Amino acid sequence: MKPYSLARFLFNLPWYISNGYIKKVIQQIRYDGLKGIKGKIKRALNSNVRVAPVLAFADNDARQIYCGQIPPLNFRKPASRHTETIDIIICVHNAYEDAKHCIESVFKFTLEPFRIILVDDGSGEQTRDYLISLLMERPNVKLFRNEYASGYTRAANIGLKFSDAEYCLLLNSDTIVTEGWLDKMIKCQKSGDNIGIVSALSNTASWQSVPEVSNGNGDWAHNRLPEDIGLEQFSELLDKGAKQLYPRLPLLNGFCLMIHRSVIDSIGYFDEENFGNGFGEEDDYNLRAGKAGFQLALADDTFIFHAQSKSYSDERRIALCNENGVKLRKKHGDALLDTSVHIMKYNFVLEGIRTRTRIVAERERLIKNARERWVGKRILFLLHANSAGGGGNVIIQEARSMIKMGIDVRIYNLKRFRNGFEASYPDLDIPVIYGDRHGSFRKFASEFDIVCATAYYTVQECDFSSLGIIKTRPAYYIQDFEPYFLEEGDPEYGKAIKSYTSIPEMTHITKTEWNRLIVEHMTGAKATVIGKSVDIDLYCPRKLFPNRDKTIIAAMVRPDSPRRAPELTLEVMNEIAKTYGDKAVILVFGSDPKESFCDKDFWNANYKDPQVINLGKLSRYEMASLLSCVDVFADFSSFQAMGLTSMEAMACGCGVIVPKNGGSTEFVVDGKNGIVVDSTDKAACLKALRRLIDDHEYLYKLAYQAAGDICGYYPEKSAYKLLEACFE
Repeated sequence: MKPYSLARFLFNLPWYISNGYIKKVIQQIRYDGLKGIKGKIKRALNSNVRVAPVLAFADNDARQIYCGQIPPLNFRKPASRHTETIDIIICVHNAYEDAKHCIESVFKFTLEPFRIILVDDGSGEQTRDYLISLLMERPNVKLFRNEYASGYTRAANIGLKFSDAEYCLLLNSDTIVTEGWLDKMIKCQKSGDNIGIVSALSNTASWQSVPEVSNGNGDWAHNRLPEDIGLEQFSELLDKGAKQLYPRLPLLNGFCLMIHRSVIDSIGYFDEENFGNGFGEEDDYNLRAGKAGFQLALADDTFIFHAQSKSYSDERRIALCNENGVKLRKKHGDALLDTSVHIMKYNFVLEGIRTRTRIVAERERLIKNARERWVGKRILFLLHANSAGGGGNVIIQEARSMIKMGIDVRIYNLKRFRNGFEASYPDLDIPVIYGDRHGSFRKFASEFDIVCATAYYTVQECDFSSLGIIKTRPAYYIQDFEPYFLEEGDPEYGKAIKSYTSIPEMTHITKTEWNRLIVEHMTGAKATVIGKSVDIDLYCPRKLFPNRDKTIIAAMVRPDSPRRAPELTLEVMNEIAKTYGDKAVILVFGSDPKESFCDKDFWNANYKDPQVINLGKLSRYEMASLLSCVDVFADFSSFQAMGLTSMEAMACGCGVIVPKNGGSTEFVVDGKNGIVVDSTDKAACLKALRRLIDDHEYLYKLAYQAAGDICGYYPEKSAYKLLEACFE
């Protein structure tokens, strides 16, 4: 058994025992001896589950995917006011100002019922008197005092042993809590079975720190809040962007630790003998709780500011960490500690949260700057679409960003597409005007500052030269080079070519430099590149690591889009299914053979292996859910002007394969965050896909890097540049 597999097995041994799987192994050994014991263990452990819950966040989702079912996407919901009893235990040793700010924030932002248990661990006169005054003024405060400092662990146990509440929440005295913090943490605890301990995000909380974990000098990061954003706004922005994933983790930082009564009843209190002075006591407690079968969860919608150990110097803190780290390893073993640290350090969910936190202030500044420059401006997008598609999704995600910027954005679509469009976007929060194709919108075009075409067949509708409309400017949002979709002899080809130059005053916009160069080379029209974009708020990592027992592969197959190479894609998928059998789960989407207008001859000729599961057409929410479970997304198109689905896959933590021809190479770096292939070479496509299946560590490396890199292409950036191109 490989070291990582052994560590994983040891880490989850108590869970296996509690669920009866070790008994199955023993029965097998008794029946036919030790021969093939590794396989017996693997079969016993996989008889009902694929991997222990702590190692696979989306295990239940993955099982549904194995059967060709897309699990529903969970949407965030506000936390309701708690009714349970809770004791907030705050251990204080001097640091008067920090303690005062902490306690005041608790009273300000915590809804009753709650009680504060203060443990004064030998503080000086000023802090001592302040805590005594609270006891006199607040009926829900209980105070204990040690005349001499006994150490954090002993002080915490005083509070824990006194408490009789359903929840005990240990809160460092150098923290500042934020709006709704307690109710959100309780919501997290109630989100799953057997969650025993919950913690939160912070600026300084080891692995739970955002945006940075390390300071680059071998110590934990002390992240500062953005200069122009206060704590409350910062907390609100993180809450608004959180997905309430509540990842299950093996270790949680003790700066804010909410413990359910069942955990205390099961494993008792902190280990004073080994960790009496603090540092390491919470890791020990976490591991003990995990061994007892409890899950530990992170409330990813909760941010609490942490000033970081004013009661200890950095030197003393580091010394205690090193000393107690040795004790932890002696008590729990290297395998368990190494596996736990690996999970905390390298999982996709925390990396997704960190990378999005890095840009939260930047996104907010763009919104603020845009409002100062263009608030009240009006834009109409001509989007003639019957269903969801990449082009429409890009327009919608950037239109939503513009609305945040104070822009009045509308969409113009055809009346005959209304039912299909509204079914594809049931929650669309952008006003849509429905009319006919030729000119009905022109009666109110003068009400807009910009009318923007989104396909060649909508360009001529933006010619206002004969109407005497001066204020309204025409623009063309070019997301592809559409003549490539048509035969040169086709009359539509000529219309497509002419669309780029038919209106001299039109502003041309492209997503990629590749597309800009193609347009200029083929037509002479010059365009402004506003950059790639992807909805990183919808598409994000929802699993901790790639699946290990099966590699889940997804690809788009659209027979009506030859440039997407549907025949080649299915040929490759059929061969992979034949080669790997049940070691690979292969999913295709984008076309439904059941539809009356579908090319059934194509599917009959190419859909050969029953292990290749066709999911049909997907909504954007189904796509986000699918990519959350997928390990590899393969795009073997002949070219991609941008490659939106590849970007969405990367944002979800997938390894991607993209064609070398097109704009995808502007965000995929071969061998670093994805694989770039010559998609005209079937052997090269197969080789790339096989490598990601065969080399799990390589897949993990690419996907982890991709999940971070792609966050730089958030929609506000492109929306801002579009406004700049149109109005400046």
